[in-house]
Amino acid sequence: MDAIKHIIQDHFTAPPYSLHDAHIIGMQTDANTLTLLFDYGYLETTPPYDQVQGNIRISGIQWDFCHMYLLEYTDVLCGNYGHFQGKKLPLQEFITTAAQISMHVIDETYGYHQLKLSGFLSAGTSMQECILEICYTDPLCYLIEEA
Repeated sequence: MDAIKHIIQDHFTAPPYSLHDAHIIGMQTDANTLTLLFDYGYLETTPPYDQVQGNIRISGIQWDFCHMYLLEYTDVLCGNYGHFQGKKLPLQEFITTAAQISMHVIDETYGYHQLKLSGFLSAGTSMQECILEICYTDPLCYLIEEA
């Protein structure tokens, strides 16, 4: 009988801040760097779970693998079960064509060189469900404003 080698992968470390319920109000690009601008920051993931004001800078962006998915519901309120229409855009195109970005983050997922944010994008009186995929090579940099 052949031996079976077991390789156990530990969980990824928890991020120092949670983006759940964060509000992205803009995205700035500079070459292969993307900065997510937040309205009121985000929460620490360790006690005392304080709210901090800040943004996130992501360097080493792999633009060919960064996308924005937009889902527009046709017969139910946004976010409920039902039919929707949608489109997938290169993130750079989305950033340059979106007049005003207002994304309410519901969930965040981290993987190998990848960050996915899902939530709701509002533009005027309309709301769409969205998924933001960001592929990068450098560590995330939380830019915390000192009090």
